[in-house]
Amino acid sequence: MLSEEEKSDLRQRLNELEKSEQTLKPKEAEKSPYRFIHLGLEFSFTIGLCLVAGYWLDNRWNTSPWLLLTGLCSGFAAALYRLIKASEETES
Repeated sequence: MLSEEEKSDLRQRLNELEKSEQTLKPKEAEKSPYRFIHLGLEFSFTIGLCLVAGYWLDNRWNTSPWLLLTGLCSGFAAALYRLIKASEETES
């Protein structure tokens, strides 16, 4: 069984450990630079996927070039929306 002095010492050590854990949290500014590569790839793949879908639908329904242009515009809008959301996440 622990004496009162040992219990007090353990409580004090636990409090010090909890305080030190709070100061060890990673800073927001120290995030990996690879997040920019991820955003660039996500941006280009979103536009590319919508372009390919528009091209395929144009060939299928013989509506060239309207669905290709629609795919380009919707892909750009979706990619830009995701880029803005990622920017807001890094600011907060």
